[in-house]
Parts: sequence; C-alpha cells; structure tokens
Amino acid sequence: MSLRLALLPLALVAALVPHAATADGGVRVALADTSALSEADSITLLSALVYANVAGSNCAGHEINDAEWSLLTGSADLIADRLGLSVDDYDAQYYGPAFAAADLPNFCSIEGPQVQTAIDTLIGYGGSTAIIPDGDSAGAGDAGGKGADKQ
Repeated sequence: MSLRLALLPLALVAALVPHAATADGGVRVALADTSALSEADSITLLSALVYANVAGSNCAGHEINDAEWSLLTGSADLIADRLGLSVDDYDAQYYGPAFAAADLPNFCSIEGPQVQTAIDTLIGYGGSTAIIPDGDSAGAGDAGGKGADKQ
C-alpha cells in the first residue's frame, strides 16, 4: 500500500473541515453544489466520482491534474458528509470497491472515459477547475492531499 493510500482517511477528514490546509498537491477550487440531489442520486454520483478519482489517478491517458482531483475529491467528500458517512464507511463502501475494480484488467478501458464525464457533471453543478488563490475563500473547497493512486 502506498503512503498516499495510507493517508487517504486523513485527507478525507481534512477535506470535510472548512479551509483545511492544502497538502500534497491539493489545490483549492470551487466545489459542486449537489445539495439538491436526492439521496439515491447522491449515492450514484458519489460512486461515480470515487471511480473517476481512482481511474484518473491510475489510468494512462485519463490522468487528472491537481485542480480536477480537488474538484472530484472535494465534491465527493461533501456528498459523503451530507450522507452521514464516517471516514471508515466512506472508505469501505466507496473507495474499497473502486480500488478492487481497479485491479481488473478492463478497469481503465471502462472507467477511464468516465473521468471527464464526472468532471463535466461537477462543473454543471457549479464546480470549477479554476484554482482559487490563497486568501480568496469565495465558494472554495480544499480537498486535502492527493492520494487515490494505488500500488
């Protein structure tokens, strides 16, 4: 297991704290407002975002940059928080299955093309990949440290 993967629960907790310090490649971006989604739609979107994060962090040709990573993970973390998921449940119910799927030979060919779709969906909900400079807090979210790469 990589150090980044081992630190994932800490990054998830940091992401849920407003204006947490940016660490390990995370940048601040405006996060998507998905608060109007139903619980069922939130669960579906959360799964898609986690899979997109894992694919974007592990699949050649579908790599995500720091701003895209922050948008994906920060928005996903807000949904997980709204759903009342503990860090352990979030990891077990969403990241565990995504990393298990990443070990399958066709994961990247199936999930890789969905990375941009997930980013576009979040932009449609008001998110952005424009980096917010330090000191500017309007609509900002901080996704903590980048860490969905697997070993």
